[in-house]
Amino acid sequence: MAMDERFRFGIEEEYFLADAKTCESPKGETADAFHEAAKEIVEPLSHEFLKGQAEVQTEPQLSFDRACDDLERMRRDLSRVASEHGLILFAAGTHPLARQRDQEANPDPRYDRLVAELGVIAKRAMICAMHIHCEAPEPARRLDVMNRLLPFLPLFYALSVSSPFWQGREAGLKGIRLSTFAEWPRMGLPEIFESDAEYRRFVDLLVAADVVTDASFIWWHIRPSTRFPTVELRICDSCTRVDDAVAIAALYQALSRCATRRPELNRGVGAVERGVCASNIWQIQQHGGEARLIDVARGQATTVSALLEEALKLVEDDARELGSLDWVLRTRDVLARGSSADRQLATFRERGGGRRRRGGGAARGGADAGARDGRGIARRRLTLVHERKGGRPVWRPTPLLSPSARRKRRTRLQASPRGRTRSARIPCAGSGTTPASRRPAAADLRRPSPRRRR
Repeated sequence: MAMDERFRFGIEEEYFLADAKTCESPKGETADAFHEAAKEIVEPLSHEFLKGQAEVQTEPQLSFDRACDDLERMRRDLSRVASEHGLILFAAGTHPLARQRDQEANPDPRYDRLVAELGVIAKRAMICAMHIHCEAPEPARRLDVMNRLLPFLPLFYALSVSSPFWQGREAGLKGIRLSTFAEWPRMGLPEIFESDAEYRRFVDLLVAADVVTDASFIWWHIRPSTRFPTVELRICDSCTRVDDAVAIAALYQALSRCATRRPELNRGVGAVERGVCASNIWQIQQHGGEARLIDVARGQATTVSALLEEALKLVEDDARELGSLDWVLRTRDVLARGSSADRQLATFRERGGGRRRRGGGAARGGADAGARDGRGIARRRLTLVHERKGGRPVWRPTPLLSPSARRKRRTRLQASPRGRTRSARIPCAGSGTTPASRRPAAADLRRPSPRRRR
């Protein structure tokens, strides 16, 4: 059976750099030296907005086996160069220890314009994504295909979500990257355009008013590419595992072919479907693969696994024609083993980090809720350990003081002159040392409490 060669694909991956000793964002000069050396070894390497990031792209192709080999090779080569510069390279939606104050933007006219437009928001973009391009045989129909792929966006995010930490603490979400990126203009779900001409008019108005220089400054979750005749999927977090990234790309290619082949699929997508899609994405951000989603067609709740099975059944024939069925079916394994966010949180908690809320779910309030130093920074830190096999990072909490050590420290502080002075100055509840000015008046004590309404 001849393979359908009309749907070539390409994968763009963004990576973080971290200092091998502190695991925080690298210094600007160190990152510059890495990029200077790496571009001689990995040809498709390019700068991202921040110096502590790197991006690679595969060639347009039809073989997912080859794409997997290419990505593994580029990750391996970049990791070696990073190690030579005292750095670590890793893939995730957010850098767990990166802080806004440490970020430096790369000097580039495009990035200078972003800084001028976004101000302080720009350096909060400590995020990495995976973008997947799929060629459209009929470029004039790209808007129609894009509209009808909208209901599948939550599924792609559930398979890739990998951003549960933010600036040194737990985010309380499985995926905070989209919330961070939502501060940017022209982000999120695309508008529903009736035709390619309507979309072109929208872009032309923005360009004429000097709001943007071209359509590449529109960062929707899915969009028509300005450089290639493709529809570009942009919602995915950067995948920690290469196999996961390639499986997601295979599913996207198969769905693109299915939507092109079946113009009746999701026909009539409008405001309701777009609103439900936004709600489903938010559920994925909170709960990942365990989220409960809204099924518009059936008018009831559904699960991520049910949505995936429905998509797999829908694209089975298309995946066979594309020769990618094996890779498409691997998305079941991605969901079954849990996302990168699940693994990061599980590893963190296995080593004593964070606290679980009652009823499960992610801990809130940071790696050590309530434990802050004088600068308001959580004392509990995350340590990155880079596993060479597969290039997977593991986030491990540094050990806290033992209970006996904490008691000794507390006793020592209370015995110090500074500790006694502070205790005498600051009244404690029930200690009898409350100043007279703060004591309730006698009339207040005699006043009966209001009756409880039945």
